[in-house]
Amino acid sequence: MEIVELSANIRTRKRKGIKALRREGLLPAVVYGALPEPLAVQLDTHSTTQILRRLHGTTLIDLKVAGRTHKSLVREVQRDVIRGHLMHIDFLAVAMDKPIRLQVAVELTGTAPVLQLGGVTVMHGLSEIEIECLPGDLVSNIMVDLASLVAAGDSIHVRDITAPKGITILSSQDEMLARASFVEQEKEEAPKAAEPAADKAPEKAKEPAAKK
Repeated sequence: MEIVELSANIRTRKRKGIKALRREGLLPAVVYGALPEPLAVQLDTHSTTQILRRLHGTTLIDLKVAGRTHKSLVREVQRDVIRGHLMHIDFLAVAMDKPIRLQVAVELTGTAPVLQLGGVTVMHGLSEIEIECLPGDLVSNIMVDLASLVAAGDSIHVRDITAPKGITILSSQDEMLARASFVEQEKEEAPKAAEPAADKAPEKAKEPAAKK
C-alpha cells in the first residue's frame, strides 16, 4: 500500500504558545501509541494540508521526528469550525509486528444491473467497517462490487465480502452494505374543496317590551 512521508519537529511550546505557533504557520500535533511516551510535535501547516488532501481512505504514514521514523496513522483531525483550517492532529504510532484494529471506508464499485429495470434505486448501508490486521497489510478501503444486485430486494452484507489477504473483518456479518429497493412514489392527494359554511337560522328580531 502507499506510504506517505511527513516531517515534524519536537514542540516545546505547550498550551500557552499554541496560538502563536499557528500564526507562524505551524500545526500542533501529538504522537502516541507504540511509543514510550506521547510526543508533542509541530508540522508545517501548508504542506501538511496539501498532503492530507491527497490521502484516500486509511493510509500508513512515515512520520519523521528528530531523526527517527514512526509508522503512524492519522487518528483524529481537528479543524476550525468556520474556515475548515487544520487546527490539530493526533497521530497513532503503530508497531509493524502487532495487529491493529481500526475502521476503514467501504467503497461501492461498478453498476448494479438492477438499475437498468427502472424504478429501482441502490440504498447504501455501512460506510465503514471494522478490521484487524498488521500495519503492513493495511488497505485504504474495502471495495464492494454492486454486480450482484440484479433484482429488487437483492442486498449485499458484510458476510459477502472477500477480505483482502491479511485482513480480518470484525464488523457483524449481518450488517447491510447495499440493497436494491423500489423507488417510493408519493401519491399527491388532491386538495379538498372547502366545505360551505352551514346556513345559520335567521335570528328573530327582538320585540319591543310592552308598555305598562
